Amino acid sequence: MIQEGKITNIDEVFLSGLKIVESQVVDALLPDLQEEVININLVQKQTDAGEKSRFKAIVCVGKPRRVPWFRSRQSWSGA
Repeated sequence: MIQEGKITNIDEVFLSGLKIVESQVVDALLPDLQEEVININLVQKQTDAGEKSRFKAIVCVGKPRRVPWFRSRQSWSGA
């Protein structure tokens, strides 16, 4: 849809409720967006079946020379 010219900015993606499944979509709509990984931690939780491991990451995302950078905390489990 982006290559066809039907979507020209990121607001149209969010307003239409579409999911972004490829990083190239963000790269095309926000070409000067930068990200920086601040921290990655391994977190383990003890369960009845053993240990459950997952990673937590803190990432800053934004445009250069503009304030603020957006900070996100997201956790992933290695399923």
